[in-house]
Amino acid sequence: NWQAGALTKAGRNLLAKVELGSVGLNITRLKIGDGNETAEEVDNLIDLKSPKANLSISSRIAADGICTISGVVLSSQIATGFYAREMGIFANDPDAGEILYMIALDDNPDFVPPRSTAVLTSAEYAMGIVVANVSELQIKIDPQGLITRSILEDALGIVKRATAYKVGT
Repeated sequence: NWQAGALTKAGRNLLAKVELGSVGLNITRLKIGDGNETAEEVDNLIDLKSPKANLSISSRIAADGICTISGVVLSSQIATGFYAREMGIFANDPDAGEILYMIALDDNPDFVPPRSTAVLTSAEYAMGIVVANVSELQIKIDPQGLITRSILEDALGIVKRATAYKVGT
């Protein structure tokens, strides 16, 4: 459901430094929220319009000039449920500190339930970043970040093959 990510003004300034080779791109975290900003408002944002959850980076996968980063949120961490309409990627700018680098919007958002629901759930959020002209990309996997089974299988290089099951002893 997510629209393509759009760089903020601060994100474009950082990308210019990265493409000149004077700094590397250092992605720090993801954040989700329920703000209703328009695409035009994204340019000047320094944070999500209505942030609800910080997501530590759980995985990074690079392929075909795109680096996909993801984070996991647990409903047990959410006090009040919300519709995830906005997702931001944050990065370190050596001149400005941590900035909102890129944001994606969702016109048909999924509901992130609160911890008070009967069944606790998890959801993985991911966003791709074009890295074709980036000479140095740093994405720190946070040891406090949560992972899904598929993230673990990818990290370990597990390949699923046909499995036979036998009933009984």
